Amino acid sequence: MLVIGGLLLLCVIAMALAAELITPISPTRMSMRTRFSPPGSPLHPLGSDAIGRDVLSRLVHGARVSLRIGTFVVLAAGVAGTAIGALAGYFRALDGPLMRTMDALMAFPAILLAIAIAAALGPSEVNVVIALSAVYAPRTARVVRAQVLVLRDAEYVQAARVAGAGDAFILRRHILPNCTAPLIVQLTFVFAYAVLAEAVLSFLGVGPPPPTPTWGNMIADGRNFIREAPWITMMPGIAISITVLGLNLLGDGLRDVLDPRMQVAQA
Repeated sequence: MLVIGGLLLLCVIAMALAAELITPISPTRMSMRTRFSPPGSPLHPLGSDAIGRDVLSRLVHGARVSLRIGTFVVLAAGVAGTAIGALAGYFRALDGPLMRTMDALMAFPAILLAIAIAAALGPSEVNVVIALSAVYAPRTARVVRAQVLVLRDAEYVQAARVAGAGDAFILRRHILPNCTAPLIVQLTFVFAYAVLAEAVLSFLGVGPPPPTPTWGNMIADGRNFIREAPWITMMPGIAISITVLGLNLLGDGLRDVLDPRMQVAQA
């Protein structure tokens, strides 16, 4: 799973990085003479949409937007979630207020909360990152907190505390490095959720605004022509499925590799 997931993700990343090499056509260039060109045409290998924009060009440039948003969401949710989870797990006085706040955020369905935040902030790429980071940071915080609660009373942590080490040193040197494995696995799933949620937000009109090429915008543009031109929605749908599948397989593979209990069970 680790190899298959990594290969699928590398294919998507390579497609995004080599967008100009794959197709020189601008993703926003319109041509009413070639509207609804079917896949396989010389000018539009994956077809064109209702206003003649190249589906392949919009697909590969849309991969950049999805991967960029997913990366920033992982960074923001990882930093915020790690900080909150570490403080809540290590300091008993902060556990109640911080985790009740996280529980309140998690009480709402993730996509509904993201839609509400993105709609309140306005449609833009930055606001999508803020909305999705606020949604997925509590889930990261719970994973880190669970690890810190176990490690807080470990013998080597108690020995460091007896030796006079401060709380900040113990967290930085002894506890947080041992939270890395589950945190990495969690963030791979957050990346997959962010890519999927960004497509949903773009489809609903609260993501990056048109004419920005995103997979969600492409599906929204083609929904009224699903009978006449199914390739407009089919191609970004396949891209979303491959990306999310690759990230989920990568996360499952990393969990099997990094979890010592799985290694013991296999042995």
